[in-house]
Formats: sequence, C-alpha cells, structure tokens
Amino acid sequence: MFKHTLISILALLTFGLAAPLAAQNKPAAATDGGLISMFHGEVRTLPTGKVARVAVGNGRLLTTNVLENEIVLLAEAAGDTSLFIWLKDGSLRKYAVRISPADVAETVAQVRKILSAIPGMRVEQVGSHAVVTGATSKANLQLISNAVGKFPQVLNMAREEDITMRKMVYLKVQLIEFRRSAFENLGIQWQQSMTGPAAGFAWDLVTSGGFTARQSDPGLAAAVPGRSSPNALPGTAAPILPGLPPRVSPPVGYLGIATSITSRINLAVTNGDAYILATPELSTRSGGEAKFLAGGQIPIVTPASGLNPASVTYKDYGIKLTIKPVADADSNIVATIQTEVSSIDPATTVQGNPGFLTRQTDSEINVKTGQTIVMSGLVNADLSNQVDKLPWLGDLPILGNLFRSTNFRNNRSDLVVFVTPQVFDPNTTLNRERIEKGKDLRERYEGFIGKKGIVD
Repeated sequence: MFKHTLISILALLTFGLAAPLAAQNKPAAATDGGLISMFHGEVRTLPTGKVARVAVGNGRLLTTNVLENEIVLLAEAAGDTSLFIWLKDGSLRKYAVRISPADVAETVAQVRKILSAIPGMRVEQVGSHAVVTGATSKANLQLISNAVGKFPQVLNMAREEDITMRKMVYLKVQLIEFRRSAFENLGIQWQQSMTGPAAGFAWDLVTSGGFTARQSDPGLAAAVPGRSSPNALPGTAAPILPGLPPRVSPPVGYLGIATSITSRINLAVTNGDAYILATPELSTRSGGEAKFLAGGQIPIVTPASGLNPASVTYKDYGIKLTIKPVADADSNIVATIQTEVSSIDPATTVQGNPGFLTRQTDSEINVKTGQTIVMSGLVNADLSNQVDKLPWLGDLPILGNLFRSTNFRNNRSDLVVFVTPQVFDPNTTLNRERIEKGKDLRERYEGFIGKKGIVD
C-alpha cells in the first residue's frame, strides 16, 4: 500500500514539473511589424526594447547591429527580405524589408529638375519607382529617354503629342533685279568657294516708314575705289564687309553676310539701280516647308497609246524655291533651301514637247530670326535670249519683266533673291502687325465693293 502511494506521488511530481517545461519550449506567436522600406545604402534605427536575438532572411541584403534598446539596420543591396526580432520578454516581431536601388524621393527630385525645361512633364513616386508621364514632341521624347535612362528605378511613360504645337516661321521673299554695279556695293561678304546658285546672309531686312544707313558696323574693313574712309562705300560713311568680289557673274552663286542692307536696297530702287519684281510672303511651321515658283507651267502632251487616252501634264518652269526652316527655343533657324532653275531648250523636242535645262542645288544654312538669306546667280542672260524664240516667255509673271529688261539681256543686271525668316507666335509684334494689315485690307476691299457682303 505504501509503495503504491509513493509511486503515485512521484508520478504527480513528474507531470507537474514537465508541464511548465513544455510551456517554456512552445514557440512564441510572431507579431507582424509591417513593411520596412529602405533604399540601397540607407542606415536606419529601429526601436525595439530589450533584444534577445535577431535573424535576417538574406544577410547579403540587410545587416543588423543590436544596441541597448534598438537595432541598427543597414541596407546592403536592393531586394526583398525578412527580419525576425526576439525580445527578452519572450515576444517575437516579424518585419518584411524592401530595399530599393536608391532613394526614390531623391530620384524624383532629380528627374523633375532635369525635365523642368520640358513643359507638360510630370514626375511622381509610385511605390519604389519614379514614374514620368505627360505628352510632348517627338524630339523631346528622345531627350527624356536619354535622361531617365541613367536612373534604373524610373519608369518612362511619356508619350508623343497627338498634335504638336510648333513655332511658326514667317518668310519674306524679295525678288529684285539689280544693276551689277549697284549690287556690288550692297556690302555683302561673299564666300567664293561655292559654285552654283547659293545663299548668303544679310541683317535687318524689314519694312518701315523710312530707312537710314548705319554709320558703323564692327569688324568691317575693305578698300573700294572712291571711298570716303578706309572701310566705307563710295560717297557714304556706311562700311562694307571684306572680301567682296569685284564682279558677281552668273551662273556662279556666292555665300556671304551683310548688314544694313535694307536701306541700301531702297536707295538702289530710288536711284533706278534696282527693280523689285515681287515680294511674296510665306508662312510655315517649324519643320514644315514653304514653296514659291517664279515662272509658270508648260503643258506637256502625252499621246494616246493603246487603250490609254492622251493626257496633259504641266511642267513647272522658272525658279522654284523650297525652304524648310527649323527653329529652336532661342529662335535660331536652320534652313534647308532647295533651288531649281529650269529653262526651255528649243533645240530639243520630243513629239512636239520642248526639252528642259534644269539646275538644282541644296543648301543648309544657320541664321538667326530676322537675318536675311541672299541668293544670286540663279538666272543668266542666256535665258532672256529665249524670248526672241518663244515670245510668250515675256508674259510670264515676275520673270517676264526680267527677260524683257535690256540691262539683264546685256549682262548689266542680275536677279537677286532675298529671303528673311522670322520666328513668330500669336503674341509677337510681327503677328500683330500682320493681323492689323489684314484688317486694313479687308476694310479697304469691303469699301471697294460697296459692302455688299461678299466678304464674310
């Protein structure tokens, strides 16, 4: 009996001691501490209390250092890992750690600063990425792509505008017949290394109520017979540029720069040394093209062949200018100028259709808004001799007057083309002046027709 009682007491003592030990060995429930977002290289402290033990899922991404009541976290590389912290009170905390390649907020600030010059661009932080959105031009898209390519955490979602608003370029064209002697005194510095119809530059070709020649220009020096000073035109104080060839003879064209040219053109017209043939005005978008034809069209008949009936096409004849200007944000202009000079070759005919002699040139020129491109040597006197063989050529617009000119036919004058590109928008003085000019023409026309409502 005693032995049985002793065994029961020992069993109870054993069970009573084992139960607390089992309770101590049971794992503590983990408390979810949430997400810790860091960037590569960041150091952060995490308040915890008394720490017993720390475990990191991927030690290559995150390292820790335990202090008295906190843990120091160091982001070693980009990626996702986990962090477990056992406290001395027996509790367990679990954290998810996401390490970005760099500080996204700092990246957003940098990208915003880089793209600040491009209107319509937005840069926002979305999670661990910087996202670029907005619509802009195709050229700007390339700039944005090059810029954000340096930031691997940037998502470029910029798109091309459906309608790209570009600057407008106004082109004032003047076709003038110049006496050679007067043309040589315009003050244009020509580059004689270019052959064929070419272009030059001139400054300040605009219309106004009066014209006054400038009294001095920097960097000018030339020797001209009859000059009043070492670098002045004959009988004037207005200087000319160096290197002016003594004679500009077609069909060779020259490239050069001139200043104060407007007053000299008007002086030549007043003195009878120049005759304005036409002054067309053109407009185009930056990157577009403007075309002008001084001449006419000749019908070319294609005879019937089999089931195909006879047809008529028209061939352009004369001087054709195609100008393609591109303007940047500072109103600098790159202009591609294509010239085509075609003349009839009476000696060549095919089925009654005349042959053509054609010369074509392409030039690409940098100018500032308001500077003038000058072209000479486009037409020579040989073309005017065709008027004797084809009298109707004398009736062509613009060129007809030139071909009938005695000076031109005797090689005493030349055709000179001045093209002045100017960048404008709705708020520029140029655009407002053109609007006022249009209103004035409308009022004059309505008055002329007796205000019968023909013009809406």
